[in-house]
Amino acid sequence: MKIDYSRIRFFKPHDGIGRPITPEIVDAFGLITTFPEVGLAFRRDGDWTHSYQCWATSGAKKELIYPQGKIVLARSGSESGAEFVLSVRYRLAGSGRSGDGKTMRGPHLISALVTCRTDETATPVSWRLGSEHFDKADARIASVGLSETGEYSDGTIRIAKPDTFEFFVDGPLASDWGLFEAVQRLTFDPMSRLRFSLLDGLALLKGGQRILYAGKHRLHLAGATRVLHCFRQTGRGIPPIEYWLDDNHRLLLVVNVNRFWVLNDLNDEARSHPQLRDPEPVPIRYHANRRPNIVPRRAAPDLVLIFTDQQAASAFSAAGNRFVSTPALDSLCRRGVRFVDSFCTNPICSPSRS
Repeated sequence: MKIDYSRIRFFKPHDGIGRPITPEIVDAFGLITTFPEVGLAFRRDGDWTHSYQCWATSGAKKELIYPQGKIVLARSGSESGAEFVLSVRYRLAGSGRSGDGKTMRGPHLISALVTCRTDETATPVSWRLGSEHFDKADARIASVGLSETGEYSDGTIRIAKPDTFEFFVDGPLASDWGLFEAVQRLTFDPMSRLRFSLLDGLALLKGGQRILYAGKHRLHLAGATRVLHCFRQTGRGIPPIEYWLDDNHRLLLVVNVNRFWVLNDLNDEARSHPQLRDPEPVPIRYHANRRPNIVPRRAAPDLVLIFTDQQAASAFSAAGNRFVSTPALDSLCRRGVRFVDSFCTNPICSPSRS
């Protein structure tokens, strides 16, 4: 597969792209042959099923963009209209090797059933979350998995897996999958501002989240110019996320720093033509004339970088965690500067360490 490199600007040799993914870069990859049709009738507060194909760039493999998986979201309303049920099935492509160092891992399936309020953030009220791993032959690995339940009421999140954990929330609450539904019910108002806390993966609480309407834009995608609306999310512990919708509020494209999701509205097996090309890894290489200039080294103070591995941003007491005691890290926070809006561009540990 050939990529139109002239449409991608390269700045740094840190990864295959050198800048956050944008809709223009998504189009330059050439992976999308038929973009979701814009303007189809869509009832955003009704029952619907959306299937999204996901790709990501890998910090560990600097020159690849690879298919990460597929997520299917199904919304079904209640008779009262005050709540709805969101079904989530997220199948992640297998990657890496198992503990024996030889066997390639198979896919990873995340499933959830979430009861949400019909409010601005699709507040999760109760949920069941499951996680299953499979080997290369697609057989379930019984020794690896997760099953938990959770609920949210009166400002308190309770998660049982099987021990019960509690988190306290000040203000509105949203989940990452619920936001795929919630943004479709927001108004295209430049003055609107949505502030909330995020329950990432229905497990990790991240405060200080904001979503604003970023306007209407003309984008060139899959050989045609399309007019889409953009909502932009920023906050603590997440990369910036953009949600792109058509005039009927249907969510067609989601992009963040290193991955993107595209609505596959041709997912019906009765329709023979696929929307997306065969998702094989795509090499993305630097052009020789696009390498960055070398800046002469100047005198500067020495800096010591302390990196803790396998530790979430909220897993120390200075961040408000009541279950973990980290006096040494707390002391560094008091004597130094704590950055609360930074994020990791890849959830795998190796890219961060490198």
